Amino acid sequence: MSCVTDTVTDTVTDTVTDTVTDTVTDTVTDTVTDTVTDTVTDT
Repeated sequence: MSCVTDTVTDTVTDTVTDTVTDTVTDTVTDTVTDTVTDTVTDT
C-alpha cells in the first residue's frame, strides 16, 4: 500500500509543481512581453 501512496503522492506533487511552474512562467513571460511591447510602442 505504501508503494501506491508514494506513487499517488509523487504524481500529485509533480502535477502541482508543474502547474505552479507553468503559471509562474506564463505570468512572468506575459509581464515581460507586455513591458517590452509597451516600452517599444511608447518609444
